[in-house]
Amino acid sequence: MTIFEQVKSELNMLDVVRFYGATVSHEMCLCPFHNEKAPSMKLYEKNFHCFGCGEHGDVIDFTAKIFGISSVEAVKRLNFDFGLHIEMDKPFSAEQITEYQQRQSERLSYNQWEKSAWEAITDYSKLLCEWRQKYAPKAMDEKHHSLFVESLMNTDRTDYLFEEFLNTDKSGRLKLKEEVERIEQRLQQYKSPVKKRTHASR
Repeated sequence: MTIFEQVKSELNMLDVVRFYGATVSHEMCLCPFHNEKAPSMKLYEKNFHCFGCGEHGDVIDFTAKIFGISSVEAVKRLNFDFGLHIEMDKPFSAEQITEYQQRQSERLSYNQWEKSAWEAITDYSKLLCEWRQKYAPKAMDEKHHSLFVESLMNTDRTDYLFEEFLNTDKSGRLKLKEEVERIEQRLQQYKSPVKKRTHASR
């Protein structure tokens, strides 16, 4: 086990965030990485995710970013602040640092997908609400507009996706990847419809 893993195994994300000054309620807090009035940072046992700015990571990432220090310095600070008494005299090996950097790169890639997925679900949910209001039938015998029907069929599902994103971990969110891709395709189709030909083909 690397020193990075030792530190992470010893600490809980909520304890670290509280220790460094955040007020936590229902595992949510104001994100310290961007200005906001309503809490958008979700805290899990071992990591955090901000649904406002997309920041995501573990206790080491959080500490490094909030103090503007490197991951190595963040590990040392957590070890000292929380009295973990993990031996730090030996220098970090190149393998340890490389391994952590690789995990950071993988995490960044996932974070970008997660932010994009959240935005897609949010945009689609807004469209469904808009369609339901705009295309609601004015009379009982009026034929239902296809977008109104779509809003009726998919609103509950988007609500479910919101709940899954807020209450499950990374593996749970990744299970929704195919469904999110379908939503992204639907948004693209709606925003960039196939243009009808304005001139008759010769």
